[in-house]
Amino acid sequence: MKEYIQKTIKLENGDRVILYDSDKIKGKIPVFEFNRNVIKVDKNDVILWRIKVPGKDDWEAPFLKIKLRQGKLIAYHWAGGEFEVNLEDGSIKLIQEHR
Repeated sequence: MKEYIQKTIKLENGDRVILYDSDKIKGKIPVFEFNRNVIKVDKNDVILWRIKVPGKDDWEAPFLKIKLRQGKLIAYHWAGGEFEVNLEDGSIKLIQEHR
């Protein structure tokens, strides 16, 4: 799925956080995975986690952007939320809504 990668963030320990381009993967994978389009992989490309989703898994509402801000992973959701992502398990905490 390398052709669907929108952005990769390399972490200090060599792990990477990957954002898949929602426009490119739409219809190619189940909605459950489409919505969880941010993953963390280790140096051997083993998936360590998929981002948790706010709300229901069955809506088409992926993440659109990721960035590191002061050492914290921030993800922007299609529905307007800005979330801090726990780098250990992919859980999310709402920082701000942009509606």
